[in-house]
Amino acid sequence: LEKRMAGENLVSELTPEQRERVYLMDDLDYLDKAITRREEWMCAQTMLDNACTMSHIGDKADKAVDLVARYYTGNTNPGVFTKSAVWAIGTATQRGTWYNDVAQQAADLAEKGRPVTDLVVGSEVAEVILSDPWVHAMLDNRREEWGEIDPRWAENGVIRLGTLNFSGIPLTIFCYRGSYQTRNANGTFSTGYYFPAKGAMLAAPATGKVMYGAVTQVEMDHKTYTRAGTRVPKHNVNVDSNQKETILTAKPIAVPLMKGMWRSCRDVLTT
Repeated sequence: LEKRMAGENLVSELTPEQRERVYLMDDLDYLDKAITRREEWMCAQTMLDNACTMSHIGDKADKAVDLVARYYTGNTNPGVFTKSAVWAIGTATQRGTWYNDVAQQAADLAEKGRPVTDLVVGSEVAEVILSDPWVHAMLDNRREEWGEIDPRWAENGVIRLGTLNFSGIPLTIFCYRGSYQTRNANGTFSTGYYFPAKGAMLAAPATGKVMYGAVTQVEMDHKTYTRAGTRVPKHNVNVDSNQKETILTAKPIAVPLMKGMWRSCRDVLTT
């Protein structure tokens, strides 16, 4: 705390106490982003599987217990669809199998009163759609309006490909390429993707939410408190070693607003 931080002015007048507050804010921001990444993973898994498997870690960190939150009953999962065939492109005069599948799933969701406005696809599925001759022919038609393809980078790994009409239901098509680093069993790191490259999902905004459980913790006065909130901080102090510890805790769970709010398939390009 007595040394200047990276980028700090050579004639800075910051005191150690002021630097401590700067470090604390940076640490809280770092921890908040770490939790946000896990929440994003949880939301992606919930929408892809209509369920989410979470590892509950107790006294032994190497012996986690899997807990599953399922949003359907019975053996039939209304949030997952089975492709009719491997998704492939069509011709200038014939629709591809991918278009027929999307149109069928979108119509089924609409008939059940579920909103559907978006088609989210992985990077490999996006290439199939963009290379489909039928799409090119329909968009070049001067007598019919089938949509528009105008790929644009949005933010946070999202690419907006455009809008297409699926038998009367217009869908905005997004390609999601967000990734993260995951630690393997041998200690090395590899790249993981929130959304599978061969996956596809029909959904709509504001069809789910994230809820938070209360956090119970022992605080500086040695008393136990239960705090409610999206992020619950905790500060520990070791006077003997002149050390402080900051912990940020969250207990999120992603839930749909109604049953069967979306349809997804993790792999539409493989038999």
